[in-house]
Amino acid sequence: MLQGLFDEDGGDEEPYYQGTSNTSSKSTVEKPLLPRNETNLCGLQNQGATCYLNALIQTLLFTPEFREPLFSLSAKDLNLSSNSNDSSQTPSSGSTLKVRKIIVELQRLFAEMLLLNQQACSSIRLTDSFGWQSNETFDHQDVHELNRLLFDAIQKSLQGTKQSNLIRSCYEGSTINYTQCKQCQKIFKRTEDYQDLPLVVQDSPNLHTSLANMFTLHEQLVGDNQYRCSSCANMLCDAEKWAKISKLPPILTFPLQRFVYDFKTGNRLKKTTRYEFPFDIDLKEFCEDSVIETNYELFAVVIHKGTCYSGHYYGYIKDIDQIGCWIRPPPPSSSATKSSNKQKTSNIRNGNTPNNNSRTNRNSNQTDPVETDEEIMKKIDLVQTILLSCDDWVTIDDLFKTYRDNTTVPRGRTRGSNGAFTKFLRNHPEVFHIDEKRVRLVEQMDIDQNEITDMDYEASQIDKSLVNDYENDEYWFCFDDSIVTSVTRQHIQRHYGLNECAYMLFYRLKNRRNRNGSIMDCLDTIYSIPQWLIDEIAEKNKILEEKREIYEKYQNQLPITIYPSEWFEVIDGCRLNLNNNNQVLFPDQYGEHVFDKRTKINEFMPNLEDIYGTGSRFYVAKKLRSGQLHIISELTNSNDDITLDKNDLSNCRHMIVFKHPSMLPDTVLQGEEFEPIMLNIVYGFPDAHIHASRLQTTRHVSKNTTLFELKKHLFYDFYQHDDPQILRQVRMGNLNLEEKNNRKSRREYKTDEEKQTLAQLYLHDGDTLGIDNKNSDSTTT
Repeated sequence: MLQGLFDEDGGDEEPYYQGTSNTSSKSTVEKPLLPRNETNLCGLQNQGATCYLNALIQTLLFTPEFREPLFSLSAKDLNLSSNSNDSSQTPSSGSTLKVRKIIVELQRLFAEMLLLNQQACSSIRLTDSFGWQSNETFDHQDVHELNRLLFDAIQKSLQGTKQSNLIRSCYEGSTINYTQCKQCQKIFKRTEDYQDLPLVVQDSPNLHTSLANMFTLHEQLVGDNQYRCSSCANMLCDAEKWAKISKLPPILTFPLQRFVYDFKTGNRLKKTTRYEFPFDIDLKEFCEDSVIETNYELFAVVIHKGTCYSGHYYGYIKDIDQIGCWIRPPPPSSSATKSSNKQKTSNIRNGNTPNNNSRTNRNSNQTDPVETDEEIMKKIDLVQTILLSCDDWVTIDDLFKTYRDNTTVPRGRTRGSNGAFTKFLRNHPEVFHIDEKRVRLVEQMDIDQNEITDMDYEASQIDKSLVNDYENDEYWFCFDDSIVTSVTRQHIQRHYGLNECAYMLFYRLKNRRNRNGSIMDCLDTIYSIPQWLIDEIAEKNKILEEKREIYEKYQNQLPITIYPSEWFEVIDGCRLNLNNNNQVLFPDQYGEHVFDKRTKINEFMPNLEDIYGTGSRFYVAKKLRSGQLHIISELTNSNDDITLDKNDLSNCRHMIVFKHPSMLPDTVLQGEEFEPIMLNIVYGFPDAHIHASRLQTTRHVSKNTTLFELKKHLFYDFYQHDDPQILRQVRMGNLNLEEKNNRKSRREYKTDEEKQTLAQLYLHDGDTLGIDNKNSDSTTT
């Protein structure tokens, strides 16, 4: 997959000065990409599994020592033709030189990330320049491996330009390996160049210890490991070996070797033990005396979440140029719940589990090997690591399978022990949350809650004095694919001991923050971008704004159907029915009209009166299931700044106009509480079939009608007279006439329920009610 980084194509295949132009509008309005958030920084879209690439590209962008020289390359350097004004440039059609595609696309992507008003940019053109196929963006890769291959590809692409030594000048240093023969005392030197210094994490508590193991400890070459000395006639001699740094680069990269290979089991493991790294470090004790500048500051950390087989990368990066807008975020949560869980986890590591005694008692009666507290702790750590690589719930079967693939325990001891694994999870409820056949981390639930709390953090609660606050030299941001957020050093220090741990560390020389020795103004960065890219992105921003305006208008469209009042007749006092079913064409000024829902009522009403005449009355109506309308409210002028989207019109979207002097009869019931419900009525009286021709089996009844009032009305319709004594014997019930398990069900309403309204009984359109005499022999069907 990564070998495509070295492929360069000819310049006559694709126009690299491709400006963005308007295309024909589509029938539907698509949602445009979101603008940048409050950080004013741009993320990168994940193409499927390109999080490792995104983290590395963001780090390169915020490395001015790399970014600015890259922007200094002209069209001529990139084998692109241009006119004298360096604008509207096009590729050379007759040139035999190859376009430096990787550099062109890296320039373009950097420029978009700096100038394009978009939440996240696409890296597709860049990966296309690598020669990647679409399916390769779904392959998870190692960010350290990509870093080396990308640098090699950039170095190759820059050959023959004024920045041909860019990678070497930014990232390349050297070490001297010393070997002293104990026989002749001669010291042999060997110099090695490096672009990064991989550090061993295992058995090292911090960065300083890892460096000391490499550059201060002396290795004794004795016994089977003797040194063959050329000054002693190639004899094997005891010797002493050590190393020193002889050259430090402006940017110093430390990949942390988290993944190790277990030779006993043949499995790869991820080391997530606590590992601390400083924000400032002096490397003088690890260097030759000739090295003068040794003070470095941390400016980027790549985090890996997951296992050695799968996971996710994201980065913390320090914006030393103050390109973004840093707002002090809430501190990392330290809720009582989380503290309690930490205490429980600590108890587990000390062997004080709640079920420790019961486990010991059970195991004492079994022949299976008893797990030691250390084995339990390692088992919990491994399962936690696996679960952290998952977004949410995981089935216990899938978790157990992944556990067996990663465990160092012989497979014979885990074969057929799914039940024992489930019991293990249930024995540690303070760590694992079990839901039937699924499991997740309790810690993961706490993190989710903390994220919700952070999302609810109102901007009004932020002290404006903290905006762009450079106190304590913060200005750190988290770049997680498309999402960019402000963070502090506290957020980064939390990863010293988390399973989401540091994977690569980037340091820069303190006295090389920028070329002028002071914090770089964002305008300086903009001016260093080639003009053709500035023009291209300005055009893209213009098109984006136009699309957002169109989409915003589309989203705020409020279609309203306007009817003339003479089309309707009032039925049952609450329904308006078309008095002529042949009405098809609306007269002028009626029909469906589209309004902006942001329009204020006090601006909307005068416009309606101009169209339909002063003194006209406007009523908001709701369309019923029957196709008829019900008046909800009258639309009147208001002194408040209420908009259409806050009015009943926004939900009902139908309006009836009564032109002066016509008026809505006072007898018409208006409002939501009088909205009619369409009910199906089943008469269960013994002689119901006799009166079937005159009985209405479908009724439209106001929802604020009580069940007793409806029963009384139905009783009168059936018997054509009132009889309180017989009425007391009549009962009603809610019928379910849909056959379920070959049975028809009914629910008889109690006497107390007859005082409730249809709305209180949760009756809806299409429900079926039955009515009969409980003393009759007939039953409701």
